[in-house]
Amino acid sequence: MADITGIPMEAAWMSNIWRQCEAAGVAFFFKQWGGRRDKGGCLIDGIELKQFPAAA
Repeated sequence: MADITGIPMEAAWMSNIWRQCEAAGVAFFFKQWGGRRDKGGCLIDGIELKQFPAAA
């Protein structure tokens, strides 16, 4: 059974992944910080990132 407490996400790690996607031209969709109890919002560096890939 999975641990329901989860693994904390570091803001620097998420910013790094976003910048890598941006450099590679890959869409990046960030759903939210937190989990079931603490929603925490969905901003990274003050920006809401909800990108979708271009339609084929």
